[in-house]
Amino acid sequence: MEYTFKQLKRVYLFKIAVIFTIATFLINQGIEAMVVAEFIPVLSLRFSLIATAIAFPFVMYIAWVIVNKQKEEEKETYEEKVLNVWLLIFSILVLGYAIIEQIYAH
Repeated sequence: MEYTFKQLKRVYLFKIAVIFTIATFLINQGIEAMVVAEFIPVLSLRFSLIATAIAFPFVMYIAWVIVNKQKEEEKETYEEKVLNVWLLIFSILVLGYAIIEQIYAH
């Protein structure tokens, strides 16, 4: 367990995924508040959620490329690669669940 927490502190992709998820959550909450206040149509919330779902893999890929270019002299171990893949899958599942929950809530 201690190994996992040390790896999580070092993994930049996890930090980027968390920042992206929090930022998009806050943006979508603001858009939802404007929809409830009837400043903008409901379609804009759905567009925002779909755009978030489409943008997430691209943002993670760009971050992965940037991190790997910075670490060219330090080779990533097999454990770090596996951890990065699982964190990416987990983040995508959490984001997908949040989007599905938002879509079916309306």
